[in-house]
Order: sequence, then C-alpha cells, then structure tokens
Amino acid sequence: MSYYGEKDSELAEYSPFYKEALLYCKKSDQDVWKQGNTMRGEERIPQKDGRNKVLDVIKVPLYYSDGSRKGLVIFGRDITNQKDEEEKHSESEAKYRELFNNTNDAILLAEVEKQSDYFRFIDVNEPACRLSEYDRNELLSIVDFDVTARIQ
Repeated sequence: MSYYGEKDSELAEYSPFYKEALLYCKKSDQDVWKQGNTMRGEERIPQKDGRNKVLDVIKVPLYYSDGSRKGLVIFGRDITNQKDEEEKHSESEAKYRELFNNTNDAILLAEVEKQSDYFRFIDVNEPACRLSEYDRNELLSIVDFDVTARIQ
C-alpha cells in the first residue's frame, strides 16, 4: 500500500491512533492557505508510550506566477526535550512561589550592584513587608541600599 500523494485527512482514515493529529495538521495547512503567508506553530504527535512528540513547525505556501497553489513546504523541528524542560522549570517555579508566599519567615531577595556595596530588592514576601513596615512596591523601589551601613 502506498501513501504517496494522499492528504492528511485520507491518512487519518488508515490510522486511528494518529487520526486526531493528522486532522489537526490538515486544519493548520488550510489555515496557511487561507492566510496566504508563512505560519509557525507547534504540533503534537502522539507516541505509543502515551507521551507526545512536540514539533516546532514552519509552513510556507508556494504559488505559481498566476497565483494558483504550487505546494506547501513544511519544516519541523523536534522540541520535545525543550518542552519537557520548560514544564519542569514551570513546576519548580510554582513550588518555589508557593513556599515563598506561604512561609511565616521574612524573605527579601536582593541583587547586588556590580563592584559596589549597594543592592536593590528584586522580590519580597508579605512577612518581610510586615517586619519592615513598608509595602511591597516601596521595598522594590529602594535603590542603592548600602549594605555596609546596616552591618556596622
């Protein structure tokens, strides 16, 4: 059996496992033709292990000089690992935020200015605001806070 020249919608009928992904590809192809210019997006291809392969896809419509359709060039790059890492980072960030916001301890995150004894706050939690008697925006607007003046 040859699949050469068959449309995504026709291939979807041969493969129930990939049907949804193929029908999505068909729709995104139609969107490119309707818009008439290059489009970029992500497409997810199901895998037998239950995960999805994520592709960064660029679709470029080509036309003959008379304006009729010539073909659709599709470039796909596997970004599954990158997406997995982004998801792990987001989960880690969410856990950090939960701890940062739900502790009773005052936390003030600061960034030290290069080659000086000065820093500025880049984040503070509510207990830090209560302890300092400043609101969050006031603490974050403090610039050139001299660390050595407080230590002495």
